Amino acid sequence: MVIILIVACSIQASTPTNQDKTRPIATYQVGSAKVIVWENTGKYGPWKNFEIEKIYLKEDKWLTSNSFNQTELLELKAAIEIAIEKEIAKIQNSD
Repeated sequence: MVIILIVACSIQASTPTNQDKTRPIATYQVGSAKVIVWENTGKYGPWKNFEIEKIYLKEDKWLTSNSFNQTELLELKAAIEIAIEKEIAKIQNSD
């Protein structure tokens, strides 16, 4: 069985302000799969956490899930690869 995946990618990035510390710093979406990037600061400096989710519309209401079918899993893989590429580029550009 061969699966062909056509991917549409959406990338949203924002800079957190002092009033808005609970917003993600970036979101990478391919199809229904999303990778959400959160930045935290602690005793030893900043670090990032990555959250994954699937978004879908059911009865005119947007819902999320952490369960993926085969096609959605390929979308998730693509979103993760984009997130890794973009987040590593940010680190390299800050050096």
